[in-house]
Amino acid sequence: MYSCVRLATVLLLSALGACTSAATGQDAPDGGRPVDPLADRLEGADTRLRTRGYTAVERAFRGFLIEGKAEVHSLKLRAGRCATAIGATSDALTELELLLYDGGGSEVARAVGAGPHPVLTYCTSRAGAHYFVVRAARGNGLYSTRLYDSPPGLAGATTDLFGPPARGSP
Repeated sequence: MYSCVRLATVLLLSALGACTSAATGQDAPDGGRPVDPLADRLEGADTRLRTRGYTAVERAFRGFLIEGKAEVHSLKLRAGRCATAIGATSDALTELELLLYDGGGSEVARAVGAGPHPVLTYCTSRAGAHYFVVRAARGNGLYSTRLYDSPPGLAGATTDLFGPPARGSP
């Protein structure tokens, strides 16, 4: 009797774990890194940024947002460098806003009204804690962002990331 109860408990806990993993959509099929269903939407912009000298930062943020709600992520930025964030959304999340606040709570950069592909760039003079806010302005759905580091001279080259490249651009 004891082993039947123990077996039933193990099976129940296993089933609950499988349901939780499936609901979050965070487990990779091979058990490795989380799956990013929006990765294809970011690949072209990623390639353009890297070609132009931007360095990808290992931190990326992804999640699910309901219209009007936001998630806040802490970052440490380096002085004399620029941080660039790009985003992509699922079809039902039609407008994503990216905002950046300094350690004192003052807004220092924003990308609003960019639809499903916002691009935010901020060049900082002081190192330290900053807060990256991802907000669903219109719709509900998945979002994925990637972060990049660059010297200040590259900060303006982001207007064509999600469209055809401008003439003469890589």
